[in-house]
Amino acid sequence: MINDIDNIEPFLEDGSCKLVIADIAGAKKALGLTMGRGHIVVREQWSLPVVNGYTSSLLFVDSLAGKCGRVLGAPVAESGELRSALFIPGARNYYHFLVANFPSLLMLAGRGEEKLTVLTQHGFPQSLDTFIRETVIPCLTGGRPVEIAQVPHGDYAVRDVVFRMVPPPSLAALMAHRVRKMVWAKAGLKDAQAELGGLKLFVLRQSGASERMLLNQDEVRAWFEARGYTAVDPGALPIEEQILLFSRATHIAGVEGAGLANLLFTAGRPDVTLLASPAVMHETFFPGLAKAVGLRLDMIAGIAEAGPPTRAAHFTLPLSRLDAHAGGDITADWLRRYS
Repeated sequence: MINDIDNIEPFLEDGSCKLVIADIAGAKKALGLTMGRGHIVVREQWSLPVVNGYTSSLLFVDSLAGKCGRVLGAPVAESGELRSALFIPGARNYYHFLVANFPSLLMLAGRGEEKLTVLTQHGFPQSLDTFIRETVIPCLTGGRPVEIAQVPHGDYAVRDVVFRMVPPPSLAALMAHRVRKMVWAKAGLKDAQAELGGLKLFVLRQSGASERMLLNQDEVRAWFEARGYTAVDPGALPIEEQILLFSRATHIAGVEGAGLANLLFTAGRPDVTLLASPAVMHETFFPGLAKAVGLRLDMIAGIAEAGPPTRAAHFTLPLSRLDAHAGGDITADWLRRYS
């Protein structure tokens, strides 16, 4: 069941490319574009496949819903050639990597070459790099060797290169499920929550963060700790420990940010309360992730500090709002519920 098929005709009109398709949750999803020949344009902030002069910054989001556009006024100036590899742009941001890049590694499992190559523009987040190289990739490839190379900025002719498409959240959830099982197996577990017990987590926004800070985080933390929550700073923990903690969680509350991308690794569908700056309350990142994983998500808005209500603004959260939410108030204008 593929939607908007007309949008991809420019890529397929001469047979130079074909889509890598998988059945995810009963629907066909585009995972990648196998480019028999074409170009990849790599720039400081982005990388895009170019076929017959067409490209798109929103290629095949979910069920091929991306829009194509002729954006190049002249042929690319080739600076090199890439052959027989999987190209994953990568990201240094933990959330964007987990959701938009990590799932594409699943395509390694379907490639038959004796030696595989992964090309990346931005690389992997530092906290994930060793884990991906030493645990995830060997599990996906059955131990076959994989070379990982970073691609400098340039315009590259490509031959038989798979360029990752922007994956749907359902694919990110599938990848996280597989990785969670890898971590459990490494720890000698079959079900971390059943064997180690459940946890209520309060996720701090601390390590590496500088925007959208909860100014009264200590006060809010104390409110949750009084109700049995354990405060954690995911960015200060090894990735395996983060995955184990989130897979044991029965309840999760925390400050909106990259650390809550670990919701992908939850099991047993915990209730989630996300505390957010008012400027991000209508964004779809976390609601989409929660839907893919099957979580009930409540987003509670704080009050932005003085000044323009920008996305980066710091905020405070009145404890009265937490009290009202705990008392069952789901109609307040500072609350959004997603089930």
